[in-house]
Amino acid sequence: MPANGGVLRDAGADGGVAAEIEALGRRALPLQLDLARAEQIGPAVNAVVARFGRLDILVNNAGIAPRNPAEDVREEDLDATLAVNVKGTFLASQAAGRVMIGQRSGRIISIGSQAGAVALPGESVYCMTKAAIANLTGCLAVEWGSHGITVNAVAPTFIRTPGTEPALSDPEFRADVIERIAALHRIGEPVEVAGVVVFLASPAASLITGETILVDGGWSISPISAASRSLLMAVTSGICTNPGHAEAYMPRRTRGDRGGLDADPVWRERTTSRTIGRASALLRSRYASYRVQRRPRGLPPGPA
Repeated sequence: MPANGGVLRDAGADGGVAAEIEALGRRALPLQLDLARAEQIGPAVNAVVARFGRLDILVNNAGIAPRNPAEDVREEDLDATLAVNVKGTFLASQAAGRVMIGQRSGRIISIGSQAGAVALPGESVYCMTKAAIANLTGCLAVEWGSHGITVNAVAPTFIRTPGTEPALSDPEFRADVIERIAALHRIGEPVEVAGVVVFLASPAASLITGETILVDGGWSISPISAASRSLLMAVTSGICTNPGHAEAYMPRRTRGDRGGLDADPVWRERTTSRTIGRASALLRSRYASYRVQRRPRGLPPGPA
């Protein structure tokens, strides 16, 4: 009989999910757990295994996000965010991974955020932790792949939830957010994140591991970002549809002398890092002010 175990901040606040699962003829085990307290993680995983005999899927879905400019972040907020978002995610994955290694199979899926892929002023700590989850995902995937375990992450944008409702009820703020969701121009729904999680947990995703899948409606691939990547590739490769753009930022010796550069691989190697540095500096200076100005005012934390 299919089984489901759920870890909650408050075991009595499951919203009726456990009862709905049991009404389908399945087993449910709601557990209460504070991920900031490492001593609670192992026993929770052991309780699931004791009840159901195995652990097939772990979804790391806990996170907090105190907001402050970097210069005003309090040490206690830093410690709390790291404890839940990073340490808690690692320890839960570790505890589940030990069981899954013995089973020779398992799925671990962490909920990251688009904040792990873009820089958001006032959310340096939150962005840092979500970027850490993305890198941890790849590391665990490499380590545990030989045991039949896949490890992936899902990184959503703004999703319509009770947590985002206060901010999204401001028409100006909502319009600004929708504009930044550059491709689809709408707020996401919880089912659109859940659908990706279900896919990654299914046999259909058996060859996918180490990936962080952005569910952001195009926020992270705005026209500005796309232009930046194209220009950087053109400059660093020496191939550009508008040579003036590239030539202006390449070392003097290479201007108008592509043949000489190609013929001298030692010189090409030495100048590559300089070219990349100049191109990167150009892109930063050209688009930094745009990104800050276009950020929605009063942007609350991204999804946990």
